[in-house]
Amino acid sequence: MTRHEQETIIRFDAENAQVNIFTAYAPARARIERRGYAPHRISHLNGREVGWFYRLPYAEFKWRVTGAGRATRALSDDQRQTLAARGRSLAGIRPGANRSRNSSNFSASVGANGKIPPDPEQVRAGRPVP
Repeated sequence: MTRHEQETIIRFDAENAQVNIFTAYAPARARIERRGYAPHRISHLNGREVGWFYRLPYAEFKWRVTGAGRATRALSDDQRQTLAARGRSLAGIRPGANRSRNSSNFSASVGANGKIPPDPEQVRAGRPVP
């Protein structure tokens, strides 16, 4: 089965207060079954299981969308400073320290593998590199 065919379809039925889910994507199947649901029907192709159909009570179904359209919480300057201080203390960063190496364009310091390369000053000083 190609990646294009590995789909999951979620259908809400307001009249029966249930959610019908079809999936041909094994990770989605595993996630549903870990939560205690069993398929009510299984699709086969050449003797192999290729699709699973589930029925869930609408009240037990949770769905969330994240990404670019995600609503953000509006913070006052005091709240922002309090959260920043808490984050610094959890990360072990002393207050007032500027951790970015290039504050005008921080993304330029990310390597091709997506990781931030070690700070040369920390390496020279013999400090542990996070």
